[in-house]
Amino acid sequence: MTDKKSKDRIEGRRLLDRSEVRAKAKISDSTLQRRIDAGVFPAPIELGPRCQRWWEDEVDAAIDVMPRRPSKSVQPRANAAQIAADEKHTVTT
Repeated sequence: MTDKKSKDRIEGRRLLDRSEVRAKAKISDSTLQRRIDAGVFPAPIELGPRCQRWWEDEVDAAIDVMPRRPSKSVQPRANAAQIAADEKHTVTT
């Protein structure tokens, strides 16, 4: 039995379907389409009327240059001096 990964390789390059591209890039279908339309993400290869695939190495390259949204977990924490200064300026009722 042939697994999907080996079946979708051509000349050592792997082809990804839309769901694999979306999962790898961590973006929605509409965001993927917007980025393709804007020319900032590679267009798919049309293998048939309802069959599109992307080269994995091209997807990886596009992901590498995608802007990243800062994670809430890496936001700098306020230090004690900042908290004290903010409390002084807070109006209490």
